[in-house]
Amino acid sequence: MKVVLVTTENLSCFSPFLPAKIVKQLAFPQWLALGAIEDGVAVGAIAARYREGVLSVEWIGVSPSWQGRHIASGLVGRLQRAVQGGNTERITVCFEHQPYRGPLCSVFLNHGFDFAEAPAVLYETSLNEIALLSGNGVPASNSVKTLEDIPSYRLLAFSSRLDGFSVHPTVLPMQKADYLPCSCAFAVGERIDGICLLREDGDAVELSYLYASQPQMLPVMLIPSLQKLRSTHDGQTAFRVWAGTDAACRLADRLLPRADKKPVIAMEYVFEEEI
Repeated sequence: MKVVLVTTENLSCFSPFLPAKIVKQLAFPQWLALGAIEDGVAVGAIAARYREGVLSVEWIGVSPSWQGRHIASGLVGRLQRAVQGGNTERITVCFEHQPYRGPLCSVFLNHGFDFAEAPAVLYETSLNEIALLSGNGVPASNSVKTLEDIPSYRLLAFSSRLDGFSVHPTVLPMQKADYLPCSCAFAVGERIDGICLLREDGDAVELSYLYASQPQMLPVMLIPSLQKLRSTHDGQTAFRVWAGTDAACRLADRLLPRADKKPVIAMEYVFEEEI
């Protein structure tokens, strides 16, 4: 089996093995895709996405007539070798419950992946579906400011967070360009008592960070951002949230009552440090 880098030149050969949603995102530099060729014919592909030292496997597909011939295993192994020695600290992959019990899970286990500490649940819906959140009787607050209104990013240099609500930063990055302007902070004088950070991730908007010193303030943090988000993005844009604990799932259920909840279990492969 030959494994090649999927580029714009050969994308048409491997697109049958990738969802159209991912094919559109491969133009973004944070994506890496590899294709498998057997006897001169494209037979499968794997696509992954970089984020802050982590490479997340988003899809792996093999032609039905070639399944059971170790094509998936070859793609996973080649992906590991392709990023070894670079800036990638680990590779992660998430399974919905049914595939989690299937043979594909064994492919990753055989390549050194292990189960992550906690399962993650993906909540995804469109901006149109969450528009009615503002009608839930949650009061708006004139203390909520967007990032455009915050002159100094020193206010964001804290690491407290709602544990498990997001699988992303445990310490906030300081780069304003990482986040959408409709992200917001709840300010009391010079003190930040809450923050909601949103960022674009391919064709979706992702809740990257949500924190409030008082839990009842969480909807107040999120709703102004969503209202402004709807005015700057198409209503069909996907809105995505990850939750990692039971408490975070309950909160996501309350904030996103129309979200499509997809239970997933995470696995990861950690590169060993060189001695």
